[in-house]
Amino acid sequence: MAGMIGAELQKILQLGRNKTYEFFKNDCPVPVIRVGHQIRVPAKQFFEWLDSLTVAAV
Repeated sequence: MAGMIGAELQKILQLGRNKTYEFFKNDCPVPVIRVGHQIRVPAKQFFEWLDSLTVAAV
């Protein structure tokens, strides 16, 4: 399973580093995998969640 790291997620979500990590610590709707201090999120599940927001907003 391919995972995305915090820096990639920052660009997609257009958030700064602290807000991105805060989001994934508190409000994350997808599983978070911690590798040391690094956060990884399964790409497929992240994009499915993101698509659900896009569809809901239309």
